[in-house]
Amino acid sequence: MTLVARPSRRPKMFWIAVWSLVIVSVAYAPIAMTAIWPYASPGAPSLGPDALASATSYDYVHTAIVDRTPVYDKNIPALLVHTIGGGLLMVLGPVQLLSAVRRRRRLHRIVGVVYAVTVFASMIGALIYLMTTPMDDVFSGPVFAIALTTILIGTVMSVTFALVSLAQGLVHMHFRWMALNYAFLMTAPGLRGERYLLKKFHPEASLAEVNMMAIMHQAGLVVVAALVASRMLDTRRTAPGVTGTWLPGPAFIGGGFFSLVAFVPMGVAFHSWGADGDRLFLYFAVPYLATAALMTWCILRTRAQGKSLAQEEWRIQLFLLCGVPGLALSLGFAFQSLLDLDPATALTSAVAVSWGVCAFGAFQLMGLRLWLGQRSVRQIRATEAAVAAPQQELVEAG
Repeated sequence: MTLVARPSRRPKMFWIAVWSLVIVSVAYAPIAMTAIWPYASPGAPSLGPDALASATSYDYVHTAIVDRTPVYDKNIPALLVHTIGGGLLMVLGPVQLLSAVRRRRRLHRIVGVVYAVTVFASMIGALIYLMTTPMDDVFSGPVFAIALTTILIGTVMSVTFALVSLAQGLVHMHFRWMALNYAFLMTAPGLRGERYLLKKFHPEASLAEVNMMAIMHQAGLVVVAALVASRMLDTRRTAPGVTGTWLPGPAFIGGGFFSLVAFVPMGVAFHSWGADGDRLFLYFAVPYLATAALMTWCILRTRAQGKSLAQEEWRIQLFLLCGVPGLALSLGFAFQSLLDLDPATALTSAVAVSWGVCAFGAFQLMGLRLWLGQRSVRQIRATEAAVAAPQQELVEAG
């Protein structure tokens, strides 16, 4: 069984995307690895803050770094494991991708084991930090603490599901989970890039405020990136046993109505918190609506092309996307009561979590479709073999 189609069949855009990812990942690796060094050894190089300070301003970065020192000093070993491991994953990820598309199976398996072990080790370091640090002491406060915890859980679960899918023989679902896993990891360089870009649009904003704006849509970028990567890796028009759709038109009508009913009060809630609330809602609403429009266009395009598998995958993603506003409102109330957060912090945290949760659910639903399809095909083949066996025995006896 080949992992994916031969490289020669890949379109030019695929290789542009692959090499762009390789360049960004490898360039970010030393930035990730050196992030905690200055706290462990004052004066040590820290490429990320230095580069950001030179691109924006010294005060923009320095204040945040000074504020972090007492907090990070308590968790230096765990943070070093997390950041050095994260930097290593930025290198291993492209190796995994290139070894897969170029069909280097042995290399892919070896690197895959190292990659999985590194993910677990790096996330354990992050977990120790988050469990031993009060939410108010995490950079940008409870919102960022909850968002980081969500990314941590998503990263660990996605690589776990990737391994389970591979054990079940669902190779294409394995690719999907790994795409989502690496997309979760890419939130780190994505966030640092936004710290530069958003500062240009909002020169008055602090680094903590920029972080708040970015996490309102970071999960959306993860969804789109992982889904596009999944479609590039799995170019099949159909899949065994996957026929029709689980989501007919009425389901989308209901999902769209549910999304609108929750979307409006969410906007009203953010507006009630003044200009800062309007700005946060804008950084959620525009990417959210753009993502919904993109998914709708992909559904129509793949249906016209007769690509039933891709169409079903886009439909599942869009349907779960409709649940983001409603889930955000529900989680907002839960965070407010259970974690004793103010309404603005609770809802902002809920938005950051809900997008990622719904995307993860969509990948699970797609995995279930592929698994059930594979299972039905195997059952049909087993039944046919059982029927054919006595007939074959009669022929041989005659």
